[in-house]
Amino acid sequence: MIVDKLDFTRYFGDVNDESGGRAMLTTPLFDVNLTLFHDNPDYKRLIVSICDYMSFVCVMDKGSECKESHSVSGGLLSIPFNIIVIKDKDNKAMWKPYKNTKETICLINPRITGFGGNSVTAKTYCGGLRKLKDPVSVSRMEKIDLSFYNVSGEKRYLININEDNYGMIIQHSIDHNKGILVTHKANHE
Repeated sequence: MIVDKLDFTRYFGDVNDESGGRAMLTTPLFDVNLTLFHDNPDYKRLIVSICDYMSFVCVMDKGSECKESHSVSGGLLSIPFNIIVIKDKDNKAMWKPYKNTKETICLINPRITGFGGNSVTAKTYCGGLRKLKDPVSVSRMEKIDLSFYNVSGEKRYLININEDNYGMIIQHSIDHNKGILVTHKANHE
């Protein structure tokens, strides 16, 4: 598929959308059933297709009116599964074994298993809050430990993921999949 420019916000749910976007952004998502993923080729094909679709949305050219997206979550795209896709624009060495496309990493059922470092204030936008004009300040941990499944269904663990390796982005996306918006976590100054 050749895509020049698309309005990528039409792919995103919006918290102001009464027809379902709000529900998907404020409700915890379902974990992918890994037993079915391993035992049922049709279910696996469905989940891998969802990862491919999410990768497409994550890397498409958004045009000049949109903020750059570093990741997409199931909740943001109104997909009911706990899946996150991260754009690896810098081709980080630690992520190379886990890539599902040349530019993206798909994390199935991601879980933060530990925190390290200090709590820091991060300024962030949110694709699900399109009326949000200014970044929101939220507290995030400097480092996280993470467990997830890759698109082959293999469980992986990474430790001490910092901001340079998408630690803040992963925390934001996991919050989405838990139904937590940045406005829920905002540091009110």
